[in-house]
Amino acid sequence: MISIIIPSYNHFEDLKRCIDSIIKHTTLNENIEIIVVAQVTNEEQRKKYEEYLTHECVKSFYYNEGLGYTRAVNIGVAKSQAKSQGDVLIMMNNDVELLPQEKDTWINYLINPLKDDVGITCNLKIWDESVERMFAVFFLCAFPRRIWDLVGGLDEVWSPGGGEDIEFCIKVEQLGYKIIQVPDEINEVKNGINVNRFPSYHVGESTMLDPEHRKIWEEHILQVRKRLEYLYRLPEGWFYKGDVDEYRRLVEDVPVGGVIGELGCYKGRSLCSVADIIKRKKLRVVVVDIFTGTDCEVKEENYRHVFEENIKRFGIKDQVKIIERYTNDAVKIIPDGLFNLLFIDASHLYEDVKKDLENWEQKVKTNGTISGHDYGNWEGVGRAVNERYTNIRINSEHFGIDSGIAVGSVWSKRL
Repeated sequence: MISIIIPSYNHFEDLKRCIDSIIKHTTLNENIEIIVVAQVTNEEQRKKYEEYLTHECVKSFYYNEGLGYTRAVNIGVAKSQAKSQGDVLIMMNNDVELLPQEKDTWINYLINPLKDDVGITCNLKIWDESVERMFAVFFLCAFPRRIWDLVGGLDEVWSPGGGEDIEFCIKVEQLGYKIIQVPDEINEVKNGINVNRFPSYHVGESTMLDPEHRKIWEEHILQVRKRLEYLYRLPEGWFYKGDVDEYRRLVEDVPVGGVIGELGCYKGRSLCSVADIIKRKKLRVVVVDIFTGTDCEVKEENYRHVFEENIKRFGIKDQVKIIERYTNDAVKIIPDGLFNLLFIDASHLYEDVKKDLENWEQKVKTNGTISGHDYGNWEGVGRAVNERYTNIRINSEHFGIDSGIAVGSVWSKRL
């Protein structure tokens, strides 16, 4: 079963164009349903809705108040027949219009990739500065019912809307699923509108930017941005997407109840990037840092309080033990074989990295992993690691630095 969920608030003409285009460009049958959550606040509008929404594939549910996007979508999913794990949910705004195309092109673009590790397909991914990541804009997207159930639907705390799609995408990625733009991820902006090969047209926020809602919507979005930043924006630091992806892979490999260590944590960016895994797997964490930077980098005032506030913000403070010492001193109080994963990101000078590797390797369990950061863009790190280990793994991210292009930043070695 494929359920197309369309919330609509007093925008009959938009809705009519949307559904007309679905009917025209889709092979409708008993396995496809269109669920309209109609929020209609006057009788004239309601009469238009009722006279139009008569197609056998369309099921309409009426409410005489504005529910907001998040609540309306949750109601639509609850009313749908897409109950089994293999069923598909398609979210569609009522101001989306499908453009001329071969029959079923749009729906095949969305549905066919939904397998294996793909959790969401959409016709537009964009960057959100609040959380420093790409997300699927929910005006047109699809995901299996099992993904919806795993995440638990849209959190109505975001009502009337504006942050729920970003949060949903973050949770899907935290579960290990990909979010892809179909049929490809090539966009260009024309006259302020994102244009790509997906055969649809959408102005964007036509309901919330109409005269009735504009002022309150703009104020609401400011609050949404603040909440998103507090919940999901990583602390400042030099740990980028490829680093995060590789570190998450390493931490996922740690058994439930295991122990990870970080030598050098700065303000917690790397640790917070795996906070959901730490909580889910009930991991213990030991961090070693002097919290003032190192002689080879920028020295700062003691920022331990910033680190503690960040790990509290990400919900892992109770699982983190802080040792405020130099690594040469801290190693004396750590028992051998403690760590399932040890991540080294302290001083990047060759002699310091070499000493950390020599001193701390014995603190890792047999078959545990020793790892670290800045292999590709600090000569001292790469040199010390290469002298001690062979057949290391590095992440494949390419990134620009002052002296050229470095390849791989996170290194790891199974002991």
